[in-house]
Amino acid sequence: MKKVISIALCNASLILSSVVPPFFYLQPTSAAATLTQFLDTGSTSVASVSVEQQVERAVAAQIRSEMPTAAEEYTLQVTKIVVIDKYAYVNWALGEGGGMAIAINRDNRWQVSLYGDDWEGISRLEKNGIPRPIAEQLLDRAFPDWRQWETQ
Repeated sequence: MKKVISIALCNASLILSSVVPPFFYLQPTSAAATLTQFLDTGSTSVASVSVEQQVERAVAAQIRSEMPTAAEEYTLQVTKIVVIDKYAYVNWALGEGGGMAIAINRDNRWQVSLYGDDWEGISRLEKNGIPRPIAEQLLDRAFPDWRQWETQ
């Protein structure tokens, strides 16, 4: 489903708004800011938005979708993001709860799967379609000692 965005220039600032919150107010570095991408997660992207920020926005949108009450009551805290190629590993907290997310970029959209804080190790990443060498790299960067938690 495509989302409608509106663009308005006000005093050399660019205001982008989407049908779905959040709304973003962006101060361009020049009078002409360039809109380069619109993500189907309800967020907008400008050339200066990093891949990590895109992943964080996609995770936040998925949390709002799956846990709307908690998302309204608590502030989402993303504590770790590791991105390799089109794969991402994310740790997040929401109130007293939290967990991890796996994001895979398919057709220029980050598709997110949310999980609680239970450890399933590398098998969880592989079950989500991440090749083992990349899954190992993601975990190496996120948790250098992750292999000690794997069950034999």
